Amino acid sequence: ETTGEVFSDGTTLELIRLDSGAGETSLLRWDGKSATIGQQFEVNDKVYRAPQMNSTSLRALRLPGHIASYGSTRGLFNDICKVFTQYTDIAEEHVWLIAYFGLANWLADRLLVAPFLFVIAPLGTPRSQLLRLLSCLCRRPLMLAEVTPAALSSLASLRPTFLFDEPNLSRRAERLLYATNNCGRFAIRNGRITDVFSAKVICSREPLRDASLASQALQITLSPPRRQVPFLEYSVCERIADEFQSKLLQY
Repeated sequence: ETTGEVFSDGTTLELIRLDSGAGETSLLRWDGKSATIGQQFEVNDKVYRAPQMNSTSLRALRLPGHIASYGSTRGLFNDICKVFTQYTDIAEEHVWLIAYFGLANWLADRLLVAPFLFVIAPLGTPRSQLLRLLSCLCRRPLMLAEVTPAALSSLASLRPTFLFDEPNLSRRAERLLYATNNCGRFAIRNGRITDVFSAKVICSREPLRDASLASQALQITLSPPRRQVPFLEYSVCERIADEFQSKLLQY
């Protein structure tokens, strides 16, 4: 079973959701020119197949359903900026940082430092809509309430982008997050060594206290809204996710 592979010849396997309505997963194989979808593929004399996932995990984890051309990197970056400008009232320089993060978290497994976005959101700022938009654009977004070794270790094989909304950031939690931010750092749980390297978004009313962790984050601070923005309805959210998940997968 695999949730994704990158081979030396450039062949890539990526986990996707079938558009059958049943919520099943499958694998997309990319050879550098074209994509093929199937339940399993043989590469270098080994057979790789999509993992079996329970319905709760499938509901919690957003996966692309297909692959689509993104045009150019600049065009994709601008399109991401337009969506956040339309549905949030965030300063332009902060929108740029979010767009950078949106592209980088799809390449997290090729980086030495995981993409990390920290959002300081005082009371009265539009945090919910921002997090919903991020869940539309991030690779395998997974919303969690707390930063715990158990959660990070048990979900590490999925390589998700963790989204934490107002977690309790104790000193221990901040040190754990620092470990997840650096390639080659591992956690031990129930006697098993786990690679917890992962992209993440944290939205909190308080700034980070750990200077080492803060130095690795793209940080933005939300302000009270200056203008009214459209409410992100469920159908609109799904449309945005369907469009950008497929383009970012191709990217």
